[in-house]
Amino acid sequence: MKSLSSRFLLTISIATVGTLMAASVVPDPAMAAQTGTTNWARNAQIQWTPVGPADAAFQASEQAYSTPLISAHSWHGFLREVGRVITIRLPQPIPLGQVSMQFLQNNASGITFPRYMQVAAKVNGQWSALGDAYSAVPRTDRRNTVQTFSVPGQGVMTQEVRIHFPVGVWVFARNLTLTQTTSTTGSTQPTVGSLSLSGNTTPSAMSSPPNLGPLTPNSLGAHGIHNMLLVYFGDNAGQTATWSPSDFTPMLAYQSPTGSLSGRMFDTMLFGPYGTLTASQNDWQTYLQNLFASGQQLNALNTAAGQVNATLNTPGYQEKVVIALPYPGFGHGVWGNLNGHPINLSGSLQDPNALHAREAAVDWFIQQFLIQWQAAHFNNLQLTGFYWNQETVRAPVPSEKQLIAHTAQTTQANGLPLFWIPTYDGQQATRWQSLGFDAAWLQPNFIEAGLSANPARLTGAEQLAQKYGMGLEVELQSNSVFNPAYRYLYQETLDQFSQAGYGPNVSHAFYAGVKLLVDAADSSDPNIRAIYDETYQFLSQP
Repeated sequence: MKSLSSRFLLTISIATVGTLMAASVVPDPAMAAQTGTTNWARNAQIQWTPVGPADAAFQASEQAYSTPLISAHSWHGFLREVGRVITIRLPQPIPLGQVSMQFLQNNASGITFPRYMQVAAKVNGQWSALGDAYSAVPRTDRRNTVQTFSVPGQGVMTQEVRIHFPVGVWVFARNLTLTQTTSTTGSTQPTVGSLSLSGNTTPSAMSSPPNLGPLTPNSLGAHGIHNMLLVYFGDNAGQTATWSPSDFTPMLAYQSPTGSLSGRMFDTMLFGPYGTLTASQNDWQTYLQNLFASGQQLNALNTAAGQVNATLNTPGYQEKVVIALPYPGFGHGVWGNLNGHPINLSGSLQDPNALHAREAAVDWFIQQFLIQWQAAHFNNLQLTGFYWNQETVRAPVPSEKQLIAHTAQTTQANGLPLFWIPTYDGQQATRWQSLGFDAAWLQPNFIEAGLSANPARLTGAEQLAQKYGMGLEVELQSNSVFNPAYRYLYQETLDQFSQAGYGPNVSHAFYAGVKLLVDAADSSDPNIRAIYDETYQFLSQP
């Protein structure tokens, strides 16, 4: 769930990276022996393009690390944008001996090795894959490490080479090297193992999934969710947020300035903690108590839904509910006790990565919630799923993917999906399906940039949603409601999504701080009230 604090790009400094551990992914020894020492990349034309939508904010941050890739001493930084395709055009054709590049891992600065490096060469006018090099060092390794990724060129005669690698947060590269060999295969197609690779396939195309189209309410994984409002409650920094039936009413149905109701607003409410929950059993128990508090949160929603049903004459209609799962952070010590045994999130000899402990904590919460949900008998609500309350996959955290997969299996075993709303630059955001999530909505993080926000971020989010089968989050911050200079950013978001075809036919999640849309609905200021009215117009488009 979106953090209530502003996000900033990671600021890094790599003037020194401490003691570096060297590792290599080396080519075939026989090929290495045949390879010359001249680096043909030094006189080549080198260009790179992002695999995902180009993003001006990320590219501006990269400018501080724009060293030429052929440098043997300084690093070139690549930030986000899914991955990069580097094209090297040589001054003349050569029998290709070896393609290599060095990468840096410095987890403390958010720099990790790419999972792989793919290499292709243009042979007889067609792109042909030469092979892949994979990291020999785990991305969770905390040491500062330099690793060389190398792929044999197989002696193909070529003048143009392409390198593709994925980018999580930062990838730092240097020492791009292309050498020639005395042994040539001429114009024949290269082979990798026994598989012949030919045709027009580029590295980026080989690694790209099919164009899935955006998530719609009718998509299997969306479970009918059309417009989902993020509902924050609980305590944060001395402030308390609670929801009453009167708060929910204008979120369920359009409420005129005189108080009359007409038309539906949000069909789904996603409940989550206001601020950060500590990884302790006591705090998770408090979270459960607040969820089921008398006259508040779930009880308030059930009451308001019944009242709206009576007013709109929609008996039997049920509002969908999604619940954010508290996160068992690795390294947080003793979480609590289960069956008399302490659950240690820092690991133990029997469970060094604390995976089983973290799984046990999540399982406990899911079961405790389901017991209380069944006992509550909310006749106007439908439990639709659970939500993974982290916006990125933290690569340095051990067994993080296994924890997500286990959580998805647990929720699905109880007949409920697991949802996710990653940030625009969140690690693994576009790989949500392989992680185990049933559906994901992408945060554009457009409004967060304030007056420097670039509309290209909205179109980039649309492209990613289209390609990777994701829904889109619509974002509203307090400045966008109460500051006239910022208000247009929210309106621009609604207009862009509508005009580009990402409006009523696409599933949306709505971030609106803590009750910002409720405040807009209740406001006597026509400019603030307009935020609520324009939201309803967006939601009610045919």
